[in-house]
Formats: sequence, structure tokens, C-alpha cells
Amino acid sequence: MTHTTKSTETTERRAYDLLTEAYGEGFHVSLVVVAKSEEATAETQNAMNTIAKELGNLSGVKSVTPAIPGFRKDLYDFRHTKNRT
Repeated sequence: MTHTTKSTETTERRAYDLLTEAYGEGFHVSLVVVAKSEEATAETQNAMNTIAKELGNLSGVKSVTPAIPGFRKDLYDFRHTKNRT
């Protein structure tokens, strides 16, 4: 059950609505972007940081986390939040 389907009388829904009012629709959701490297090299992290920076420059993007490497170091994930509307 998402918070928008809960009764407006619940604490969870009131908190959700207050955050939405303050920060805009979509504040509660971050988009996860995954990048795969064919092989992990010394330059892989730099390449992933470049991707994160480029994602952060896209229209509507408020912030992007640094690239987080997976266990095998071939998959990285980034999370971004959108700009307040």
C-alpha cells in the first residue's frame, strides 16, 4: 500500500502530503540508474563518476549520488532526485 492510498487521517499520509507540498511531486521517489562495465579497471570509477556528473547536468535533475559499485565491481548504481517543480 502506498502512502497516497492511505487515509488522510494517518500519520504516514499526513507526513507524505506535507513533504509533497514542501518539495513537490516525485520527492519521495528516486530513480535508480544502473551502468555496467565490461571489465573493472583503474579507470572504471572515473568513467562512472563522469556518468554521474552528466546525469546531474540533465534538465530536471536535482541531485545524483556518486556511483556505487556492486560486489563484483562491474555494475554501478546511481540514484537521482528530481528538481522541485
